[in-house]
Amino acid sequence: MPLKAINNNDVAFANILHALGEFGKFQQRLVALIFIPGILLAFMYAECFVFADQKHYCNTSWILAVGPNLSEAEQLNLTLPRAHNGSFLTCLMYLPVPWDLESIIQFGLNHTATCQDGWVYPNSTTRSLINEFDLVCGKKPDEESLQSISMAGFLTGSLIFGLINDMLGRYPAILMSLLELTVFNFGTAFVSSLHQYFFFRFLVSQAAMGYTISSVCLATEWLVDNHRAHAIFLEHCFISVGVLSLMGLSYSLPHWRLLFLVGGAPMFLFIFYIWNLPESPRWLMTKRKVEEAKQVLCYAASVNKRIIPCNVLNKLQLPGNMTTEASVLDFYNNRHLRKLFLMTGCVWATGLGLAILASSGGAMSSEMIIHQVVSLRPMVLCCILSCMALYFSFLLPEDQPLSDSLEQFSKASLQREMAQNSEDTSRKRNSDVMDMAMAEDSTYDDVSEEAAKNTILNAQISRLEEDISTNTAL
Repeated sequence: MPLKAINNNDVAFANILHALGEFGKFQQRLVALIFIPGILLAFMYAECFVFADQKHYCNTSWILAVGPNLSEAEQLNLTLPRAHNGSFLTCLMYLPVPWDLESIIQFGLNHTATCQDGWVYPNSTTRSLINEFDLVCGKKPDEESLQSISMAGFLTGSLIFGLINDMLGRYPAILMSLLELTVFNFGTAFVSSLHQYFFFRFLVSQAAMGYTISSVCLATEWLVDNHRAHAIFLEHCFISVGVLSLMGLSYSLPHWRLLFLVGGAPMFLFIFYIWNLPESPRWLMTKRKVEEAKQVLCYAASVNKRIIPCNVLNKLQLPGNMTTEASVLDFYNNRHLRKLFLMTGCVWATGLGLAILASSGGAMSSEMIIHQVVSLRPMVLCCILSCMALYFSFLLPEDQPLSDSLEQFSKASLQREMAQNSEDTSRKRNSDVMDMAMAEDSTYDDVSEEAAKNTILNAQISRLEEDISTNTAL
């Protein structure tokens, strides 16, 4: 693509976005539509509540056959061994014997074994995955495994939906991720095994990451200047509200399946209203759909009750040459993109998907390091990496217009280098000029001082000659 055509389209986009209103009714509605579902994205953190620990004991209901009137305390006292501190052991029981109740009370039970008939949860008031699938006595998955499943979903979601955003557009990617999120988050309530639960949660994490990428792309490409940053902050606020709602629901609902039913049902509503979302005009231009981009921009201007001047709108022209498709290798070949990707990858932001891919890999690595290395070294490493991320954040460009071509990045980098070289040359030239001026001033001062001495000497000689002439006359 010629650089002239690139610059014209970028300038035209900037002028059009300012002409239709920087944050009018259309942009406000757009941000609300794509970020309100962020409230339900918080349900990808449901594992924190459905895997809550619950007090359990071995099921020893066999003794009720010989003593049906035993209380719960008496049953536990007769059938469960105790630890050294006097508490009941939760994973051991006394083996049944063919005795009557009086003999059991008189002689007691001595032979212990692991739980034979499952477990009971006497103090449990809610139904969770723990007592649903008896995830006790070493059967509960560790925190590292649970986090790895979610991180694996984030990783694959960033790859898949990063490609979908570039190939099919932001709008289809939002619909696909929202549909996947709705189906599998709601379907989690109907799983019949722990493996099915993990598989559904993996797909929910994948869809949540896909929706995050798609929504951020669509919002930032419709907004300008500081409104882009404000929109991203607002999305995180919606997710925080969702986390608070999840906490309230988890403590108020008596069954873990109800949590996913209540949390997944409202997502079906978003499938219907999300059809009002527009496509990104920038993506349409990259796919050479100029007329569709103009129609979307005119619709946005009509919602904001603005009119885009025809001369400004007509500057969006299809370039004469075909645009070269971008690939992952461009992040290696292009110095400017490589620099931005490395910085954003260390901080967290196909490019957005790759940056989030880096964050997922970092999260999975951190889980392994924290759980395998028991010392202060993981904390020190996290502090060092956080400081590095903060440093890289200051190097990122801010409030820059969006660009749709690699050539402009190359030109911008070249212009910066030329400007730096020009500045250095100018600075050196100014320094040389100042040195010459100082030398001239020094020479001028020396000449002036010598002339002043000569003037004074001549004046003294003249005065002496006048005195001699006067004396001679007298």
